[in-house]
Amino acid sequence: MRSSTALSRGWKTVSILRHGLPVVAAALMLAPVAGTGQDSSSSAPPASSAEAPASAASGEGDAAVTIPPGTVMSYTEEQAARGKTAYTDDCSVCHGTTLGGGGETPALAGKGFRERWFVGSPEPFFSFISSNMPQGDPGSLTPETYADITAYLMSRNRVPAGDAEFPADPAAIANIVLPPLTN
Repeated sequence: MRSSTALSRGWKTVSILRHGLPVVAAALMLAPVAGTGQDSSSSAPPASSAEAPASAASGEGDAAVTIPPGTVMSYTEEQAARGKTAYTDDCSVCHGTTLGGGGETPALAGKGFRERWFVGSPEPFFSFISSNMPQGDPGSLTPETYADITAYLMSRNRVPAGDAEFPADPAAIANIVLPPLTN
């Protein structure tokens, strides 16, 4: 009994950490810059990212999504359109044209997918697909194509577009903070 309570608490901690990551990352971005006397509102966002608007339409036709100040996103609608073409050419054979997957192939849209891959930084997702996809020829696409596909999947998973393209450089991707998830 005691171990199941500890396990239950452990999962709650993991859940809080996973879901609270965007809030922590946004708070760090808004925290005063140590030793400079400046706060982050006077600092420019990373060159690879664009500051989020106060609200933006979601990627699935739902009502407007409110974006907290200091949240950084990085992909454009144009890049997502290129990503849709690349997805159709390189991914839809396994994952389906509606991103629904099937059998042992996972779906690439929906709440579970968003919670796994698009919380905090999208870098783990970009790294995963760059190294493992397409399944028959992993790593065979250009970094730009992987970035475009990531942008498309972000657009289909309620991550609002920004003013800058999703970068193909993993170091730049680590600076991107996605907005908190909405249902």
